[in-house]
Amino acid sequence: DLDTANAIRMAVLELDDVKKAIAKLNEIIAKADEAAAGAEQLSSGAYQVSSGMDKLYRGIKELDEGMALLSDNGEQLKTGTKQLYRGLDTLTDGLRQVSSEGMAKIVEETDEIQLSLSKKDALLALSESYTAFSSNAENINGTVQFLITTEAIVEPLPIEMPSPSPEDTTGTDNGTDADAQVENKSFFQAIGEWFANAFAAIRGLFD
Repeated sequence: DLDTANAIRMAVLELDDVKKAIAKLNEIIAKADEAAAGAEQLSSGAYQVSSGMDKLYRGIKELDEGMALLSDNGEQLKTGTKQLYRGLDTLTDGLRQVSSEGMAKIVEETDEIQLSLSKKDALLALSESYTAFSSNAENINGTVQFLITTEAIVEPLPIEMPSPSPEDTTGTDNGTDADAQVENKSFFQAIGEWFANAFAAIRGLFD
């Protein structure tokens, strides 16, 4: 009948309203979930910001300590730099002195040695070509030797020459020939030792 039909129609309408309400409720729940997820992300981001701020604070503190240490050591660095420059100046002066004095002396001595060698070579060549004071006989090759006289070069020897004592030459009243031979032998041994020491000393001068 008509009342039943109206009741069914009203029930269907109410059912649609319930479906719409459920759909809206689901939307609200979904938005609530999204809000919760956003809040969680926000909380995580806030934690990261807090952790980053803590690291930034520690970095600023370390930077401040480093600047203080640099300020404390700055004077020492300045002093060390000045000492380094002074050392370089001293080294430069020493190298300049070696170059102007030492190297010049070496060059001078080298030039003198070269001049002496040149003179020696010239004298040798001249002596080889000079074969006689006068003309040689035909087919005879002669040689000439030159003697150069210079002043004596006296080098005092570090030992004294032994001299015989009166007893070595005159003997004693009670001496025998055997005693004289022993004394003479001792005297000549002393002379031999003197010559040996003299030659050793001369060799030492040239070593």
